[in-house]
Amino acid sequence: MFRKKPCSNELDLLAEKERALRDEMTRLESYIQGGAEKERSDQINTMPAPDELDEKRRHASFVDQVMSKKEIRNVKRHQAKSTILFLMLLLAIVSLGSWVLRAYTDYTASL
Repeated sequence: MFRKKPCSNELDLLAEKERALRDEMTRLESYIQGGAEKERSDQINTMPAPDELDEKRRHASFVDQVMSKKEIRNVKRHQAKSTILFLMLLLAIVSLGSWVLRAYTDYTASL
């Protein structure tokens, strides 16, 4: 029913284990906090791939040349318009080709 009081040796061992665990926890906490900062500084200090550098330089020079966002909007609108016209041209070519093919097959069938 009643437990025996632990010996001073057992108390000393438990206190030593507790101190070791607290030291380990402190070390791990500082490692975790320092790890996030180190990761952030590594990302900042790491050079991007050469392709990304070229792309960033090209984009920066493009942005320097562009006067305003309105010009960018105009370019996008023009590209969309050109795309629609190109698709309409392709549709007209396919339609004309099918009409010629149908006329040719009807002509050869009547011979």
